[in-house]
Amino acid sequence: MENNKNEHGITVTRRDLPPAHFTLKIESFSLLRNTGVKKYESDVFEAGGYKWRLCLNPNGKRFVSLYLKLENTSNFRSGWEVNADFKLFVYDHINRKYLAFQETLLKDTLSMTAVAFGAEVFVIRPTGKRELLSMVQKPANGSSTLKFEHFSKLDKNSPSSKVLTAGGRSWQIDVYPGGYGEGKGNSLTVYLGLVGRDRLPPKKAIWAECKLRVLNQRRGRGNHVEHTVRHWFTSSSPPFGFHSFMPLGHLQSSMGYLLNDTLIVEAEFLTLSHDPISERDLPPTHCSLKIESFSLFLETKDEKYEGGVFEAGGYKCNYCCTFGAMISVIKPTRKWELLSMVMKDFFKSDKSSCFSKAFTAGVFWRIKAYPKGNSEAKGDSPSIYLELVEAGILTLSVSKLFS
Repeated sequence: MENNKNEHGITVTRRDLPPAHFTLKIESFSLLRNTGVKKYESDVFEAGGYKWRLCLNPNGKRFVSLYLKLENTSNFRSGWEVNADFKLFVYDHINRKYLAFQETLLKDTLSMTAVAFGAEVFVIRPTGKRELLSMVQKPANGSSTLKFEHFSKLDKNSPSSKVLTAGGRSWQIDVYPGGYGEGKGNSLTVYLGLVGRDRLPPKKAIWAECKLRVLNQRRGRGNHVEHTVRHWFTSSSPPFGFHSFMPLGHLQSSMGYLLNDTLIVEAEFLTLSHDPISERDLPPTHCSLKIESFSLFLETKDEKYEGGVFEAGGYKCNYCCTFGAMISVIKPTRKWELLSMVMKDFFKSDKSSCFSKAFTAGVFWRIKAYPKGNSEAKGDSPSIYLELVEAGILTLSVSKLFS
């Protein structure tokens, strides 16, 4: 599938797949144009729970016009509204591709032999899943001070944890008195973790930018040791932080970080993602993702954000770095209509009149032709009539239309 704009600024999509809901094929398109007809309406087709017609004006001044018509609107309640995402198609015989237009004007260079048009209509109903990603800077209650008392008596090989609340979620600070990983035996290790992360949906991510600070209780601000955690927390991600937060030698009482056998750690959240449910008047059909404070989201410098899983067309999907998603699985259930105006050996016939085979377009029809003319046109030009099989010949105005 490829997209580009033509010389009129209209976006055109080229694809191999035919229209999902309706296709109208017209043979001998030039004969239809010669009738001078201003509008041809297709038979009714259904899409999205509504009935539609595909309407064609083959005799525009510079363009062939193609548009949709919604049927039976007189039965709708007052103030009705139908929101739909639709595409109109014309078949490119040269490249053997379907051209999809959002606009309804087609340049007047169509094949004069056989032309195929089509339509896809996806009615938008506000039944989709909604997701709001809000990037909150300096959230309320975003700073907490945690005291680790009797520090010298804590197990040096296990974390000592304190829980705090910020951004509507619970977080924990893990301190390893004897260090962990690369910092084991030489550094203080400090981690930030999300409490209850195992309850997050798969691939759901929570962003946190948090300054972790070990306070100098003797010398005050300017002598604190701090590092900043920037991390997306998921259901599978363990606490994140620093193996070598500060050397263990700095915890001597004379340096002021450990006073009265108490270590004080401060957590200051700078940015948090928050995701309450948001309601909109008309969201995308299947899933929407709204990001507040997008500039803060960009500052995370993360290459990809994946939203939660949603279902569409019988499949489960994820969307990455998008602001909305509407997926319509195209299944080959389209309806075809053929308008044929071809009669063989018409001018060679010695008969005063002849009939075509019956064909259907809503009901049964056939074409009755007079090669040497009939009535006022006898001996001057051929006459062609459209005949309703069940009810006889139609009015004379139809005869003139095709003469």
